[in-house]
Amino acid sequence: MYRPEGAYGRNRSTGGGAIAVERGSAPADGESVAQGAGAEIRPALRAAFEGLDRAGIAWCLLRGEDRLAEPVDDVDVLVAPADGTRVGPALRPLGWAAWPAWGRGSHRFYIAYDATEDRWLKLDVVTELSFGPAQALRTRAAEACLERRRPRGPLTLLSVEDAFWALLLHCLLDRATVRPGAAARLRQLAEAAVGEGPLARWIAAALPPGIELVTVVEHVRAADWPTLRALGRRIRARWTRGHPLEVGRRTAAALVLRRLTRLLVPLRRRGLTVALLGPDGAGKSSLAAGLEATFFVPVRRFYLGLYPTAAPGGPAPRRGLARRILRLWRAYLAASYQRARGRLVVYDRYTYDALLPVPRPLGRLARLRRWLLAHALPAPDATILLDAPAEMLHRRSGEQDVARLERQRRAYLGLRGVVPRLEVVDASRSGDEVRRTVTTVVWRRFAARLAR
Repeated sequence: MYRPEGAYGRNRSTGGGAIAVERGSAPADGESVAQGAGAEIRPALRAAFEGLDRAGIAWCLLRGEDRLAEPVDDVDVLVAPADGTRVGPALRPLGWAAWPAWGRGSHRFYIAYDATEDRWLKLDVVTELSFGPAQALRTRAAEACLERRRPRGPLTLLSVEDAFWALLLHCLLDRATVRPGAAARLRQLAEAAVGEGPLARWIAAALPPGIELVTVVEHVRAADWPTLRALGRRIRARWTRGHPLEVGRRTAAALVLRRLTRLLVPLRRRGLTVALLGPDGAGKSSLAAGLEATFFVPVRRFYLGLYPTAAPGGPAPRRGLARRILRLWRAYLAASYQRARGRLVVYDRYTYDALLPVPRPLGRLARLRRWLLAHALPAPDATILLDAPAEMLHRRSGEQDVARLERQRRAYLGLRGVVPRLEVVDASRSGDEVRRTVTTVVWRRFAARLAR
């Protein structure tokens, strides 16, 4: 990206008519073109495919089966219309989160984080084979193509014939261009294309008069991409003229929903707030910067320490309780706006620092003041406590002695059971390892929020 387990059995739909494929069955005639047999697959993707199988969901890959070890784009999956609502429950226990998007036709997106490889993965699941920028050119061929799908090792793929026409339509109608990788794949698939199947019939009906399917295949074999791009424009125009109401309705709906996205995000895709706590030298600022650079959604950082930072060479400014709470609330409201826009808000420190013990006895008013500071803001959605040995903290910060850092460390660990939704993370590891761990924790919270 970006920044993209179980036994095999039968794969069949439980609703809308049975669609079954037996794993390990022999390839059909004309399917000698290699389609992913023995290809490497990322573990998270393999688990997702197995999860769909276990749920009895009828599915197949649309394309890109040779890039599942290092996917650089979405992984495109076709699912039976009757099974569309069952995909989320099947993938959720495996760490995949449904990512709301509007105005994308039948497209539904699922996101997962692979901490082992530090990679974001994205499934693009469709229940229709529709094409065009607004998915307005509807083929109604999805179920027929699923009937013809074929197993290849751990994968289920379109038949070679359907894979050829599906990829060609994707290039000509969705992208209006043919990328080098797609061009090579199309020429490979064209060797077995004979002009049969549901997508071939749809294209035959959409072709301008005087042009036949065999001509299209010949253009692909000859790598005549300019002619094919021009043909794609003619297919789109001819289908639109023949189906003006359907194309117009779907196009208008997509445009309206995309324009409403800014309003829909706060309702359905709110962001998350996470506070980073820990002694000096634990790596809070470095972690916040790492999350900002790598997290799936945009990240906004806010400093919510109780004591404002000093100007270079000068003492920290002193503020009264009211002004300090006002400063905290000003930052909190700005952060809430970013959260409402679907972003991850990272707080470097939080008001929970006021819960830590101080080295000197406090009077009643001082204790009340610290209690008010500690409870001045609502709790964040998640709190991460970075913990490391005092000797390591001293080597990193070099500002305080080991004994004092050890007292800080123990004080922070004492917040367990006091601060809600607190998770302790071992910060003695490398910054990259810590970031991966925290990313996993935060994404788990994000996924739980999206599932509500």
